[in-house]
Amino acid sequence: MPNTSVVTAPASTQHLKRGFDSLANLLALTLGPARGSILTHVENKTLEMLYDAAAIAQRVDSLPDPRANVGAMLLRELVIRTHHEVGDGGATAAVIAQTILDRTHRYASAGANVMMIQRGVRMAVDVALDELTKRAQPINSEDDLISVANTVTGEDTLSVILGEMFDLLGAHAHITIDEYVAPYLERTYIDGGKWEAQLTSPYFSNTVANRGAVLHDCAVALFDGEILFNDEVMPLLELITKREPKHLLLFVKDVTDEAFNLVVTNHGRDNMKFIVARSKRVGQDMENDFNDLALLTGAHYFSKEMRVTMKGITEKDLGRARRVEVVENSMFVVGGGGSHTAMRDKIAEMEDQLAISDLTKEERAELQLRLARLSGSSAVLHIGATTETERAMLMRKAEQGIKSLRATVEEGVALGGGVAYVHCIPALKKIKVEGDEELGVKAVMHALESPFRRILQNAGEETPGVILEEVKRKGSNHVYDALRREVVDAKSANILDPVKVLRAALQTAASGAMIAMTTETLVLHGANEQ
Repeated sequence: MPNTSVVTAPASTQHLKRGFDSLANLLALTLGPARGSILTHVENKTLEMLYDAAAIAQRVDSLPDPRANVGAMLLRELVIRTHHEVGDGGATAAVIAQTILDRTHRYASAGANVMMIQRGVRMAVDVALDELTKRAQPINSEDDLISVANTVTGEDTLSVILGEMFDLLGAHAHITIDEYVAPYLERTYIDGGKWEAQLTSPYFSNTVANRGAVLHDCAVALFDGEILFNDEVMPLLELITKREPKHLLLFVKDVTDEAFNLVVTNHGRDNMKFIVARSKRVGQDMENDFNDLALLTGAHYFSKEMRVTMKGITEKDLGRARRVEVVENSMFVVGGGGSHTAMRDKIAEMEDQLAISDLTKEERAELQLRLARLSGSSAVLHIGATTETERAMLMRKAEQGIKSLRATVEEGVALGGGVAYVHCIPALKKIKVEGDEELGVKAVMHALESPFRRILQNAGEETPGVILEEVKRKGSNHVYDALRREVVDAKSANILDPVKVLRAALQTAASGAMIAMTTETLVLHGANEQ
């Protein structure tokens, strides 16, 4: 039977904090332009060079001491969550969380009330989040987007491509990364919405080059079940004979041989041309595909759940599309005839859903995919490299850049290099607090300076306090360039951070630090107390 150990305060707090600090100190090395890299050794005995906090945190699956491991895993979860939400900010979150925990631990050890400190921390963080929002500046140019991408990825060519893509496609851009085995970096823009779908038969193929199918100015019919008999498809074919051109996209879950043969028999007759395609997705994802296609084209969505067939289909049940293409496992629909008002309402609804912070990674990705195809903003980023290690690193950086640029377009940018946090401190000084709540506010004020100080430490600067005062003295638009080792105008030097990333890092860091601060007992399964 596995052993179970219970560790209580004050020992539990000390061990948890030790593990928290161990991982935070490691991740802090990656903060700023003069950041260090971490060399890891993976199971197949190859070496892996890592530069970003989330990737490093994912490689740290445990510490030798199970008591300290609790603290490390808590911070690990915070960093990975920040990365999943906004693509960057993991190291910043680690540094802020470590400082809040360190300060509040000192105050609590001196006899301060932990719950009052916690209230002060929450008040201070709320004020700082509001200040960051007020200081947000919208992105006005492709060059600004490129600068933000470069700050995150450190890759010049990749940053130029990502900046261009988001400048053209906007915040709802859905960018798929396509992996190549040779050095390659390119992008392909997708005109219209994209669905995971395939032809039910190569018989409908009419393009020699890619064995796909293309139709122009076609009617659209949707049924998420299996079309079984001729009498279910005959009314639809009769409708198509009455229109010009006689083109039809029939999007279904499947079709039996009997009904399929009837469609094939009429395909090509009297200038009739068909594409019969099926969704490659299942469950709720497939239902989303049908709903979005109905919205985009204006077609009535015949659903098997409603126990209806297509026998009673009428002209008003048909949707419209200017162009439909099915190639390999993708279907592209351009110029749908659906209601623009209905699409705008649906887009607004999904934007509100995306604002919910507790969405899973999969839920968020599905919403972004649906937004992109309804707004016609999709693209493919092609990435290749000579070695598997280099390719994996480039793909990680691209994923970071995509998430960070999406955050940039959504909420704008603020001064980079940790300075945006520093400018929030005066607002915290105005908070009216009582007793030990003030200690919580002070802890957050110290924490807001910590990213700036850590960036300077990583750059080898020995007087961060002096440099901080110089930045403040030169005005609200100045930051410290750790590579050039001078105070510069943030806009001119392109040292900017996405406000959404700054907010996510601060919010997640404070949440994690408060969990650690208020934890008094550790229950360890499968290990003895050391």
